[in-house]
Amino acid sequence: LVAMIVFLSIAALVFSMRERVRAFMKKHRDRLREYKRRASVFLINMQVLLILNTTHENVGGSEIPQPYSVFLNSLGFLTLDVIQLVPFDCAYERSFDHLDALLLVTLVPPLMLAAGVAFTLFAKVKGWKSVGSLQHSFSMWLTLIFLVLPVISRRVLQSFRCIEYDGGQYSYLEHDSAIDCDTTRYEAMFVYAAIMTLVY
Repeated sequence: LVAMIVFLSIAALVFSMRERVRAFMKKHRDRLREYKRRASVFLINMQVLLILNTTHENVGGSEIPQPYSVFLNSLGFLTLDVIQLVPFDCAYERSFDHLDALLLVTLVPPLMLAAGVAFTLFAKVKGWKSVGSLQHSFSMWLTLIFLVLPVISRRVLQSFRCIEYDGGQYSYLEHDSAIDCDTTRYEAMFVYAAIMTLVY
């Protein structure tokens, strides 16, 4: 709630000073592009480190020593994993399982691209000059995908590995034991995840 209030306050401030912000961005365009590039490199490297650390621990590896683990834990939000940040379980009567998370993280990016393209085309029809071109919309979408690709890839690849119990009598998804690997729901998720492996 506090983060939302801070975000809305900053957004309102930027909106009220939009002319000054535009002038500043135009004046310092090259420097801002360089900062954006450096921030993207930092963010993606941190995402890879955080995901690698989590995966290492999940497959039985030892925890990394202090103070590195504290440092990585404090930057966990940089993975941009919406599923971990938002309590979706509270919003559903039934459990929000791995298949729901997989569908969310893989379908939202193409839907965002479609919405961006539709908005850009609508703006062109209306003659709004402040809205960029289709190429600009696609470029922004690719930047977003570049930032969330490690999270999407991890979620997709977590859809395959099952663990057997009682000598192979039962089999459940390793990442989410609520999913029985002997059901058609798992088989559909397996096929969908295989397709998303090719897409992403």
